[in-house]
Amino acid sequence: MYTNDEPKDNNKKRVFKIITFSGLIISVIVISFLVYTKSRGLDIENMDVKSVFAQIFTIEKSSGGILWERTYNFEDEHILGISKDMLLKYKDSSIVGINRNGENELNLKASLNNPITSFSGNRFAVGDKEGHSIYVLNGKKVVWKKELNDRIINIYINAGGYAAVVHDAKGYSSAVSVYDPGGEWIFTRDYSETYAFSASISEDNASVLVNCMDVGGINAFTYIEVLDILGTRMSGFDKDKLFPYACFVDKDSLFLANDNELYFYDSGGKQIAYSAFEEIYSVAAVSGKYAAASVISEKKSGVLKSYNIDILIFDEHGEKNASIGLKEEVYNLRSYEDIIAVNTGRQVIFLDEDCNEIYRFSSISDIRDVFFLNRMEAVVVSKNKVSALRLANNG
Repeated sequence: MYTNDEPKDNNKKRVFKIITFSGLIISVIVISFLVYTKSRGLDIENMDVKSVFAQIFTIEKSSGGILWERTYNFEDEHILGISKDMLLKYKDSSIVGINRNGENELNLKASLNNPITSFSGNRFAVGDKEGHSIYVLNGKKVVWKKELNDRIINIYINAGGYAAVVHDAKGYSSAVSVYDPGGEWIFTRDYSETYAFSASISEDNASVLVNCMDVGGINAFTYIEVLDILGTRMSGFDKDKLFPYACFVDKDSLFLANDNELYFYDSGGKQIAYSAFEEIYSVAAVSGKYAAASVISEKKSGVLKSYNIDILIFDEHGEKNASIGLKEEVYNLRSYEDIIAVNTGRQVIFLDEDCNEIYRFSSISDIRDVFFLNRMEAVVVSKNKVSALRLANNG
C-alpha cells in the first residue's frame, strides 16, 4: 500500500539540516567578525551598527592622520591616561573623559591633589598620592572607589582589573594591599626593614611583584619579592643597586632596569639574562611577552661627541629579538599590545614588535607623552595641544 509518510519525514530532515547548516555558517561569521574587530582595536560594545560597519569597510583604505585636536593648558589640566578608548584628564576637581571622536563623555567629581595613575586593557586606576582616594574605572563606568586610612604611595592595575596599592602603614615603613576586580580586599603585606615603593600584578592574575629599596645603610640596595595573589611569599632576592623599574614580562619572567643595566629573572629569583649599556633612556613591557628599551650602546669620543640611540626588543628570556637605530634622543617609550610608541621630543615613531615602522607623527612643540586609545589609534600630548591619531603604514 502506498503512503506519503516517508517523503514527509525526508522533507523534515532536509529542512532540519538546512537550518542547522545555516546556524553553523552564521556562528562562524559572528566569531570571525568578533575576532576581526578585536584585532583592529574596535570597541563594538560602545558603537552603533552603522559606526561598526563604517570602521570595518574603511579601515584598509585609511592612510592614517589626525582624527581631532584640542588645545591644552598643562598648568590647568592634568592628562591622566586612558580608560577603555577614552582619554581622561583632571580639571576643576573633576575627571573629564574625551571619547575617540573628541567629545566629552564623562565628568566625575573627584578630589585629587596629586593624581597618580595606572591603566591596562579597559581598566584605569587613579589615586591621590600622599592622599587617601582611589577611583577605578572601566570606560566611563566607576567600578569601585575607596578612601584608605593610610596615605597612598603608588598604584597599579592590570588588564584583569586586579589592583595593587602601595601605602604607608602605622608601625611599618610601608605596605602593599591587593584588591580584586570588584574592589574587594584580598590581602595586605607590611614591610619594615625595606621600603616598598611600587608593585605590579602578572597578566594571569596569579602573582604580585613588589619592588622595595633600602637607603638607610652605607650602600643602597633593591629587594624584589614575588607573592602569590593571596599574599603568600613565593620568592625574593636583593641587588646591591637601586632599580626604579621592575615588572613582569610574562607570568614567569621579571624585568629590572636602572640607568644603565637590564636584568631578567625567573619568578623563582634566578637570574636568566643581563645587559649593560652606556645609558638607558626608557623601558616598557610589550604585550605581556616582550620588554623594550631605548639605550645608548656606545658613545663616540672626540671634539664633537656623538652617539646613536637603539630601540631593543627582548623576549621573556632576555634574548634580543629585534632592534632599530635612531639619531634622535628618546624621551619615553609607551606600548599597547604589540605596538611601541617612541617619543623623540618632536616626533613619535610607532613600531611593531619587530621594530618595523608603522607610522610617524611630527609636532612643532615638545611632546610630553603618548597614550593608546586602541591598537590603531593613539593620543599625543604636546606642550599646548592634544592630538588624536589614526595609525597606518607609511609605506
